[in-house]
Amino acid sequence: MMRHRATAVTAILALAASAVTALGATAAPLPTEPVPAATGQVVIGDFEPGSPDWDVYTTGEASGAITLATEAPASGAGHGRIEASVPTGTFELARWPGQIEATALQLQVRTADVDLVTLRLQDSTGQAHQQRVAVDPDVEGWQTLRLEDFTSGESYLHFGGADDGVWHGPLRAFSVILDTWSFREGSTAGTLDIDAVVAEVDVATAPLTLQTIARGNVFHTGDDVAVAFTGEDVVELSWTVRDAHGTVVDQGTAPAADLAGTLPIDADGPGWYTADVIGTTADGTRYVVGTDLAVLDPLPSDFVRDPRFGVATHYGQSWPLETAALVADAGFGLARDEAYWAGQETTPGQIVWQDKVVAYQDEFEDLGLGHFRVLSYGNPLYFPDEAPTTPEGREAFARYAVATVAELGVEGNYFEVWNEWNWRDLDGPAAGSAAQYVALLQVVHDAVKAEYPDAVLVGPALAPMDDWQAWFAEFVDLGGLDLVDAVSTHPYTHPNAPEGSSRFQGQYGALRTIMDENGHGDMPLLLSEVGWPTAETAVGVDEATQARLMVRGQLTAFADGAQNFTIYDFMDDGTDAGEVEHRFGIVRNTDDPRGAWVPKPAYVTSAVMNRMLAGLPYESSGDLGDDAWDVVFSDGNRTVHAAWATDPTTAAFAATGPVTVTDAYGGAVELAPDSDGLVHVSLDEEPIYVEGAVTDVSVSDAYRFDIEPEVAGTPAAGHVVVDRTGRSGIELELEPVGGESASVSVGAGQSASVDVAYLPQSSGAERTYSVLARVDGVAVTLLRTTGSPTPALSITGVHGVDADGQVLRLQVTNATPTAMTLDGVDVAVGDERTRVGEGDSVPASGTLVLSVPIAPTEPTGWTATVLTTTGTPATASGTLTPLGEPVAVPAVGVDVDGVADPAVLELAAQDVGVEEAPALPGWEGPADSSASIWLTHDDENLYLTLRAQDDVHAQPSTGGDIWQGDSVQIGLVAGAPGEDPVPQEIGVALTDAGEVVVHRWAPADVAGTPAGVSAAVIRDEGAATTTYEVAISWAEIGIDPAGRLLASTVVLNENDGSGREGWLSWGLGLAETKNVSLFNALVLAVTDEPLPPVTLRISVRAQCWGAEAVIAVHVVNTSEVPLDIRMTTDYGSHKLTATAPGASGYHGFTSGAGAVDAGSVTVAAYAWNDGQPVYERFTVPYEAVTCG
Repeated sequence: MMRHRATAVTAILALAASAVTALGATAAPLPTEPVPAATGQVVIGDFEPGSPDWDVYTTGEASGAITLATEAPASGAGHGRIEASVPTGTFELARWPGQIEATALQLQVRTADVDLVTLRLQDSTGQAHQQRVAVDPDVEGWQTLRLEDFTSGESYLHFGGADDGVWHGPLRAFSVILDTWSFREGSTAGTLDIDAVVAEVDVATAPLTLQTIARGNVFHTGDDVAVAFTGEDVVELSWTVRDAHGTVVDQGTAPAADLAGTLPIDADGPGWYTADVIGTTADGTRYVVGTDLAVLDPLPSDFVRDPRFGVATHYGQSWPLETAALVADAGFGLARDEAYWAGQETTPGQIVWQDKVVAYQDEFEDLGLGHFRVLSYGNPLYFPDEAPTTPEGREAFARYAVATVAELGVEGNYFEVWNEWNWRDLDGPAAGSAAQYVALLQVVHDAVKAEYPDAVLVGPALAPMDDWQAWFAEFVDLGGLDLVDAVSTHPYTHPNAPEGSSRFQGQYGALRTIMDENGHGDMPLLLSEVGWPTAETAVGVDEATQARLMVRGQLTAFADGAQNFTIYDFMDDGTDAGEVEHRFGIVRNTDDPRGAWVPKPAYVTSAVMNRMLAGLPYESSGDLGDDAWDVVFSDGNRTVHAAWATDPTTAAFAATGPVTVTDAYGGAVELAPDSDGLVHVSLDEEPIYVEGAVTDVSVSDAYRFDIEPEVAGTPAAGHVVVDRTGRSGIELELEPVGGESASVSVGAGQSASVDVAYLPQSSGAERTYSVLARVDGVAVTLLRTTGSPTPALSITGVHGVDADGQVLRLQVTNATPTAMTLDGVDVAVGDERTRVGEGDSVPASGTLVLSVPIAPTEPTGWTATVLTTTGTPATASGTLTPLGEPVAVPAVGVDVDGVADPAVLELAAQDVGVEEAPALPGWEGPADSSASIWLTHDDENLYLTLRAQDDVHAQPSTGGDIWQGDSVQIGLVAGAPGEDPVPQEIGVALTDAGEVVVHRWAPADVAGTPAGVSAAVIRDEGAATTTYEVAISWAEIGIDPAGRLLASTVVLNENDGSGREGWLSWGLGLAETKNVSLFNALVLAVTDEPLPPVTLRISVRAQCWGAEAVIAVHVVNTSEVPLDIRMTTDYGSHKLTATAPGASGYHGFTSGAGAVDAGSVTVAAYAWNDGQPVYERFTVPYEAVTCG
């Protein structure tokens, strides 16, 4: 059995995410050809301490040796070094790794002496297949050598075994051979460094399963962390375990028999971990499964559950009750659940609690969990609709409420009257109205308080939908606050961060203002539903982001005075990654491929926060500026600072003694104050907790830590800046975690920069870099930053069109300073396979574009794999969808000034508000709300021109809320509809204050005001029209117009002054639902040849025709092509059609008056090229005239 720990990514195997299969479920076979299998890597040699030896063979006069070295390895902590002299014969480095069903082989080499190596592979028959591979000795760093065809290549030959030139897998042996011709000209000796020799395998899922030993794979520190496995045919297991920050904490390989069905995992500290396991059968076939784990500190014996920390559960529906123990172990104070009225009262007047309800109530009591019981919903015994609106129905509901309080008791429990009344049963007689809710609440309040005056009634469980603020104001005016003991709301803001969000802080802040104004400023405010789903959609976030935002949301809310934050919800409701409602959980669904109830990162960050803050009241918030937060909790004896920053910075904690810094996943380190009495800690988007005798916190410039952009597979270079300006001198030992130590001495008033080095990371995943600084051996500072290595070679693909039709447009990008020559790109589109780009060069720090003809008639998967001997291989994949009938987008630029360009108006418009009119309730026809749109483009921008007919223009909102008033939204994705799940969603509005607002909602990580979007909006009240002109930079939205294919939807929001009434749209998938497959396909039109410039000779004069003033306009076409010419004045417009070169035109515009003031005439001239206008616009002034 071989096992070794690692502080860098030195993976024995690297598994494609798509290959990971179920924990506790039998692995299924991969799709058969031609659908590509997922691949994994099996290490033949990593040259780490304790790794298996290689054999050396020499012939003739050759001599040499292989040793281990540590100078900047390609991966891990070490590499091999071959030093050989080969005047005659050969030097061979060989290894027999066991039988591997290899589909490719790859290794890293570095040399200044060798320009040619021979690679020999032995198949199962003993037949040797060898070929020569070129090496560039002028490249200073590591080079990748890769074989994907074992039976060809330069100087290919075969011998022994079957001796037929056919590969008979599996691979049995591998050799690197140097001969006399391997070295630079004139030499027969030199050095060749070698590292990361891996065989690539098709990783089929198979009869290998993992089972949990601890429920949901949740362990406590001190436990033996392990998972069970079964697999009759598996003879060997290999595994890699990473923590939440991507660091490899455990990896190894062992005979399955030695493990005896249990895989021990060396994860002894608190945290969240992910494990990938590969099993090998006797015939060399490999199978893969994976799972996630949590290690928590045990709850202390005196732990008191805090009702501020809640989580939504659904044991009243059908959740497995076994998971309740995981809720309790995470340290939550209460769980928000239900016991539906219709299920408890099936005979009028008789409430009999369902067995499942009794069971979870008893379980909560045993676990010490409080109840946040939702009193819900209707009962057909009393009324046909969901919400009760009759006196009899309300009284019956109140009896159910009283029975619920009697069943649970009042101590430590909340009773929420209904759920999101303002958003449910809108079509029933209650219609979601505040008046109907208050009427029900009055009856419930009177009935419950008569018997249980101390019961805590909560409402209205407000959904922040439609005009929720007006709804709440009416609720208050009707006396609703007098009928509840606490106000509850659901300020969902996903995918956006909570800090400063109008849908989070703005939402409950508005409620608090109304409560203050009505004499209820001290009433508790409960956020009874909030969550961030991990769905793979525009409104979802990744799991690490969910973990961060869930904690930050709670800290922000508590600092704002909220007295409860209930996470929605505990367990994923399903397994569909594209369904938002399936992915709100902080543990996985029972049927999740990674295992039943196994934790997401947010489970651990929630558990850590609950442990750190339970029982500690909010005390204060420190002032760290606009982008950093310090939220302080203290009971007078114990104080904890929770701190983070959305713009990374360093915080100085003034302390009178040691402090403990705990990260979001529970890892802790003790720091002591330096000679200035300060502890310095980096702050970033992931909160930390600082506990101890802290007297003050401030932002500091004493330290700065950053990482240079790195290319995967190369060492990472970091820089620590120590600034002692205004401070005493200091001597520091710097300990990079997973790097090489350094020291620095900085004098008083001086500053210094210290380089720190980290071992290479082979993947492009985000990595956290940390540095611990010590003075005389005592830790005083903890610095950290994050980085994502850029792949040396990457590939992307998008559905596009060219002159010949539809194509899969591939872009291969080289991030290195050296050009790379491709062996090709293997492309599979459904059942079709092809190779493109063979022999093509990807320029240094440049991109190569390749096109593959396609014609999908149904959704079709595609993959592309780059083949190269001089760079890291790369893959891309996706789905192609049928194009349908795309809309042509003319190549016409727009002058963004709010006045529709004449050339645009000459184009065919797309109508908004005809087919989709029913989406706008009460729509009275085009005069009420309608629009025409024109989409055009040039090399820099996509343009939207929209002219809306709207009887009343109302836009009271700004920022991300402009959708609630008159405004335009546009959704955009590259490729055909449905191929890219995350659209660009951009809105434009003219506010009631006259300001033009531009806002982007998606993607969430760039939400806000987009720098590359300009807009102008002009409202004409006389004509009741609003004209929008928008220029969207291709660079801003990350769409390459050269691909020519994209998809879009345009929405016109309607507000006549009393709130958003609805919307009209061209295309679907943006307003009524978030579904990019409903967008309209667009093709950017191009012209064959540019036309000559458009030129005119124009004369304008104000003159008198008798007693009437007239504007006389004379134009001459001085262009080389016929022109359409439009003259526009304050007194009308006139158009000349097909004016030939050299021809002229005249028109006199009568004013109807005896005098005109000085003014100007606009003359627009345009020619037509392939149905698209090429135009110029001229403005010519004239002087005033008075006629006798």
